[in-house]
Amino acid sequence: MVKERIIEAIKGATEVNLRYSAITLKLAREYIKELDGLVRDKVAGIEADRPNGAAAGAAPERRPPILLVGQAGTEATGAFLLSNTAEAKLDVTLVIQGDISSAQAELVPASFAIAPGDSAVVQLKVTITEALEMGRDYAGAVVAPGLSAPPIEFVVRRLSGDPPSKPASKARAPRSRPAR
Repeated sequence: MVKERIIEAIKGATEVNLRYSAITLKLAREYIKELDGLVRDKVAGIEADRPNGAAAGAAPERRPPILLVGQAGTEATGAFLLSNTAEAKLDVTLVIQGDISSAQAELVPASFAIAPGDSAVVQLKVTITEALEMGRDYAGAVVAPGLSAPPIEFVVRRLSGDPPSKPASKARAPRSRPAR
């Protein structure tokens, strides 16, 4: 009889525990559904406010700067691509801004037209002079006034070392002639 009472008590405790767990799980599931709905509604409202359907939390795409390095007396070069995603032809005139003067830097080409859907490669050339401090970064940007395109950033750095000399001509060993 004691054994049966203990078994009934254990069964009763188990039933209470199962009901408690089921209620707790049901409440947790409803809470998560409500929270999910609130978060989704909030995100949908934020994305509707964003131009061009940009993703939530995404910063505008930013290109890494072009790094142009060299020793004094050399010319450092880099290139970048400009694409026309508009439906009309774009006439582009590029300008250099920043720590580097336009006398030290050159854009090839500096003015051009890009047809819809096409791209243009622009080369940036910078003369590394003795006036630039060694190991210091000189920041600059290539901009297209009148266009909404983001600037193309670049960094110029003069490396330590002597200016390069003209390459020595390669001496060739005389060819041996086969014996006849």
